[in-house]
Amino acid sequence: MIMKKLRRSFGLSILILLFFIDIKLKAETLSVSEKTRVIYFSNDLLKNLAQELLVSINFKKRLNLRSLIPESATWHEYTLTPRDLNQLSEAYVLFLLGKDIEGFSKQQIQGKIKTLKVIELNEEKLPFKDDKDPHYWNHPLNFIVIANAVARELISVDPNWQKQVNINLTKIESEIVKVHEYYLKLFAGLKDKTIIISHNSISFYGKAYGIKIFSPTGFNSLDQTIPSDLISIKKMLKDNPNIPLFREVNSNNIFLEKLAKDLGLSIKGDINGESLRGKTYEAFLKQNLEVIYSALK
Repeated sequence: MIMKKLRRSFGLSILILLFFIDIKLKAETLSVSEKTRVIYFSNDLLKNLAQELLVSINFKKRLNLRSLIPESATWHEYTLTPRDLNQLSEAYVLFLLGKDIEGFSKQQIQGKIKTLKVIELNEEKLPFKDDKDPHYWNHPLNFIVIANAVARELISVDPNWQKQVNINLTKIESEIVKVHEYYLKLFAGLKDKTIIISHNSISFYGKAYGIKIFSPTGFNSLDQTIPSDLISIKKMLKDNPNIPLFREVNSNNIFLEKLAKDLGLSIKGDINGESLRGKTYEAFLKQNLEVIYSALK
């Protein structure tokens, strides 16, 4: 009788033990597969893109999307803080534009956080490149390549998202191509397509639409104004005062504004070659091209 009770008690203990082992294994499996992953993007341009790609997907339990550089900061000037590095140590992946656009590099980050996967999007197979100008995303066909690279990484988090991410990607591509082709036709009909901008963050518009772009500071908003370029631009405007002038919203526009004042010219508008400031890329592209086209037509 006693042995029978002991056997029952032992059997019950084994069942209870197996039950808790099963619960523990399920919990561990869940923690691996359902763990919230943090994806960092160096700026809002890329974070906004990821959010577009995840439309109609309930991703917030699986993904936390963060922008590293504050929207109010200048990308070229931004220096990583100890707090940034601490947060990045918990990240799944970090997307950078690369080509020295950010004030820090992939090598600097991986020197501090060796386990972090860092993707520099300038290393993708871009159809249009320029060794001097790092603002490669301003060619709409380059941005489509960027969108595909980000989409691939999002799908790797959860393959079940693939169908919807691809639907969203196709929509993004279609909207960008539609704007691109519309302005290709408009700019093709213009005889003179010369403009002057305070900081040449949009030279890829020149490649895409045949616009001749001149700037006193070159491709980096931190570059000093080159006196010889300023003299050449001043002469150009004296010879043809109809060339439109534009401010670049992420740059120091003092020299351009002074030049316009000295020559009695007006500035035709503001162009934003970097931060989306809450817009989609398609809206960002359309806004810039419309400002330029309206001044040239």
